[in-house]
Amino acid sequence: MTGCTRNVSKIAPVDTVLRNQARSIAGQLEWAEELDSAGLPQKNIQNNSLPLPDALPAINCPAPVFPSLNDFAVLDTRSLDPAAYQALTTFFAQAALKQIEKRKINADFLDDRFVFLPFLLENSFKNIHEVKKIYYAKPSFIEDTLQIPVRLQGENVHTDLQVFMHPKGRSWVIEQIYFGDQTNE
Repeated sequence: MTGCTRNVSKIAPVDTVLRNQARSIAGQLEWAEELDSAGLPQKNIQNNSLPLPDALPAINCPAPVFPSLNDFAVLDTRSLDPAAYQALTTFFAQAALKQIEKRKINADFLDDRFVFLPFLLENSFKNIHEVKKIYYAKPSFIEDTLQIPVRLQGENVHTDLQVFMHPKGRSWVIEQIYFGDQTNE
């Protein structure tokens, strides 16, 4: 080491290390006698230099990899309490997944301190497009309140929501729903 520089040894790229390991293993294998060697094309494993898939480095990743929607969020709901998830999915199944004229706001899932909330939400959900799928994303925790991003996906259109829930006894209730803009795709 001289001055501010030091010699650093180079690490072999992952594809070279794996290729060398594969060659070593293939060379040590004891192969059975071929039944019809003339009818099979010959392939030389030593000269095979196909590139490795880009996702290969993710195999060594110790944490799980979750899907995400580009303009939305990571779809990791592991930290969401099972009771909160059940309340959320049941509420949205009745409020959003049904045909517009059959949508219903179930006040049992709403905070009863806000008596006006069912009426406001009923009007809001009746004005939302036909919903084909609902995506729940990774929640944020603010003291005892959960903030959960929710996407209502329709045919070439979606609406993003922020749902705020808090515990009430052994269950969870919705305190507020913030409706984002409806976006055409």
